[in-house]
Amino acid sequence: MATSAEEVREACKELSTEMCDALHAVRERVRQDRLPLLSLLQVAPLQLQSSHLSFQEYFAARALCEAGTVLSGSPPWQWPAWWSNALSLGAEMGDDFRLGLLRTAGVAGGTLDLSNGQLGGDRETALRVVVELMAVLTELDVRTNQLGPEDAKAFADALCVNASLTKLSLAMNDLGEPGTKSICDALKDNKMLKELDLSGDYRGSNIGGSAGAKHVADMLGVNASLTKISLAQNNLAEEGIKVICDVVKGNTTLKELNLAGGFTSGTNIGGPAGAKHVADMLGVNASLTTLNLADNAIGGHYDKGEFISTPEGPKAIADALLVNASLTRLDVSSNYLDRGGHGVKMLRDAVCGRQGFTLLDDDND
Repeated sequence: MATSAEEVREACKELSTEMCDALHAVRERVRQDRLPLLSLLQVAPLQLQSSHLSFQEYFAARALCEAGTVLSGSPPWQWPAWWSNALSLGAEMGDDFRLGLLRTAGVAGGTLDLSNGQLGGDRETALRVVVELMAVLTELDVRTNQLGPEDAKAFADALCVNASLTKLSLAMNDLGEPGTKSICDALKDNKMLKELDLSGDYRGSNIGGSAGAKHVADMLGVNASLTKISLAQNNLAEEGIKVICDVVKGNTTLKELNLAGGFTSGTNIGGPAGAKHVADMLGVNASLTTLNLADNAIGGHYDKGEFISTPEGPKAIADALLVNASLTRLDVSSNYLDRGGHGVKMLRDAVCGRQGFTLLDDDND
C-alpha cells in the first residue's frame, strides 16, 4: 500500500494545474461526504467506496451483455422495479444487452412465449423488458396477460420501429378501442409483421367491439405486410364486420382471416346479416385463402326458445364461393346451417369439384 501511495504521489506531480485542482476539489468533497457516487471510508490514507447503485446497475447491465453470464432469480419479464435503472442503462448498450437477456433466461430461436399471465413483477419494468426484447425477437406471444390500453401503447411504440418481429399475439387481453387504435396506427407503416392475433374470449371483446373494428379496417386498408389476422370472439356485430369486409375486398396481401365466434360469447359477425357482408367480400377479394366463420349463427338464431331459420346467410356465402377462386379452406362449423334449412348442402355444392378445397361443416344440425 505504501509503495503504491508513493507512486500515485509521483504521478500526481506530473499532472497539469487544472487536473490537480480537480483532484483537490474531489478530495475536499469526499472529506465532506458531498460526492454522491463515492463514500468516504478513511481520510489518511484516503480510501473511497463506489457504493452508489448506478455503479452496480451499470456493471450488472454490462455483465448481461457477456456470454456465460447466469441470471439468478426471476426472469427479466418478472423483474421488480429495482431493475429499472439497469434496464435503462442496458437499453443504451443495444442488441448485445437484449440478446443477453434472452440468453440468460434460456430463450433461443427468437421465439418468446409469455402467454397465460407470465408477465409479472413490477408491471412497468416487465413491459419495458418485453418492449426491448421485441427488437431482437421474431415471434412474441403475450396473450392472456390482462393488457390494457396503456400497455398497448408501449407495444405500439415498439412496433413503430420494428425491424425483426414477424408474429405477435395480443389475444385474450383487454386492449379496448384506445389500445387497438394505438396498435393499428403503428402497423399502418410497419413492413415486418406478418401475423397478428387480436382475438377476444368468453369475457368479451379484446379490441373494443365494432368501434375497435374500424381502427383495424383503417390499418388493413394501408398495411402491406400482414398475411394473417385473427379477430375471433370480438363481438364485431354487423357494423364492425361490414367495415372489415369492405376494406378486405381490396386488400391483396391478407391470406388468412379468422372471424370465428364462440359458444359463450355468441356470434362475432352479427349472424346472417353479417354473413352477407362476408359474402360480398368473397365475391371481390382475390387473395384470401383461409376463412374461419365457425360459431356465428349464420343459419339462424333462437328467439324466446324458438329457432328462427335464416337461409339467406348460407345462400349468400354459397353464391360467393361460386365466383371466388382464391379460397381453399373455409370453416363454417356450428352455424345452425341445417336447422330448418339446407345450408351445408348449398355450401358443399358450391365447392364441389374444387380440388384441394377444405370445407369444415361439423355440428350444424
